[in-house]
Amino acid sequence: MMNSKGILGPQNPSMNYVQEEIAARTNPEGLTGGLEQVVRGADVLVGISSSGLFSGDLIRSMAPRSVVFALALPTPEISYEEAVAAGAAVVGTGLSRTGGKNQLTHMLAFPGLLRGAMDVRSKDIPQELLLAGAQAMASVVDPRRLSPQNVVPDLFCDETAPRVAEAVAQRAVELNLAQNPLPPGEVYNSAWQRIFGSRQGGV
Repeated sequence: MMNSKGILGPQNPSMNYVQEEIAARTNPEGLTGGLEQVVRGADVLVGISSSGLFSGDLIRSMAPRSVVFALALPTPEISYEEAVAAGAAVVGTGLSRTGGKNQLTHMLAFPGLLRGAMDVRSKDIPQELLLAGAQAMASVVDPRRLSPQNVVPDLFCDETAPRVAEAVAQRAVELNLAQNPLPPGEVYNSAWQRIFGSRQGGV
């Protein structure tokens, strides 16, 4: 992992306490270097940085059939088309003009995540709740339609927020974090009603 000054590690002069904790876990060898060193031979590249930072040559230096998530907003580090042309097998971007292919934005997660936590009045939102939401989000993609161009739900899929909300709420109940525990299915239906009104939904 890296920030604007390079790989997170003992030699990086610009780390906050969170990055120091991450460095201790991800870079025990104390490796140094920049983006080119980090990416060379890598299978996966996730960017949450600045527009245009990733070049085609950078993607070509990765392992064959790499996965690239370029999530900078409003313009990604590299376009979907450029990353695919450079050899990436799976590409996701924050927002793009590619007809909805693998658009990874906060709109997929936060409505359901917050709705689920708020409906059961969760005392905290630990990593377990985030993982429950992520797994619910992944379940929205029909396995029959799973492909390199379709690894996340469509941005406006009507199942995503209700399923994420339900999963987060029930995980909070399981962890005894819920101050207002609700039975299975209630948060799903409540989220559906809030978003879509009279349209019929249900688990």
